[in-house]
Amino acid sequence: MELPTRIPDINGLIVPSMNSNVDLYISRMGFYSLLGMKDDFPYHKHTSKRKFQELYSFSDNTDINEVAQTSENIIKMFIKDRTLANYNKAIGWCVFETIDNARNHANSNINVVFAQRFEQKGITEFCVCDRGLGIRETMGENNIEEALKKCITKARGINSEGMGNGLYYTAELVKKDSSNKCSLKIWSEDAILTIKSGNEPEIVKVDSFWQGVNIVISMYNKITSDLTVLKGGSDIFSYEENPDYYNELFEN
Repeated sequence: MELPTRIPDINGLIVPSMNSNVDLYISRMGFYSLLGMKDDFPYHKHTSKRKFQELYSFSDNTDINEVAQTSENIIKMFIKDRTLANYNKAIGWCVFETIDNARNHANSNINVVFAQRFEQKGITEFCVCDRGLGIRETMGENNIEEALKKCITKARGINSEGMGNGLYYTAELVKKDSSNKCSLKIWSEDAILTIKSGNEPEIVKVDSFWQGVNIVISMYNKITSDLTVLKGGSDIFSYEENPDYYNELFEN
């Protein structure tokens, strides 16, 4: 998506991976259609309705209501059991926060989100990528490792811009979870920060370079964290505070 802005009259050819499962997954997630290409791979494509969120691209200028609707679609897709109140609240928080951050703060004209629920593992994974400023510049640090540490250890509090809580509280959820099935990965430039259930963050340097921020969150449906640490506004996933919204999520 970015190359045509750099190289005029670019042409390309997609070469199959020779692994039908991989090709099928790439195809059904909407990779080719997002690039405006016709998908000629001869695989049966399953419907994505209520199963996964195909690749959705938006920019910092995309109508905020459209982006918010995509966030809601993802949340409704994965919240299927009203008894999993902890999981429901965690998914709602993380989806809204990470997508909102990309839309409002990344300064990126290319943001991509996709998600899938893995029923047998009881895990929902979603990824939000941007090609914006990156963690280092956003956090005002000269060193990428220090910037990654800072973005998950310092909450700025709720303010008019809505900044400062998303990655911090997501990291706290994962660190305090004891299921051993939750994780958070943040890749910016040539460093990846990883947090797994009950563990402190680890940072590794990699050979590849990602301009912007690439975030992958895996959330277990029996997450054990105490979600009272989440701050800000009313709890839309609380039946007592918003019964109409909560019931609508499960009406189907």
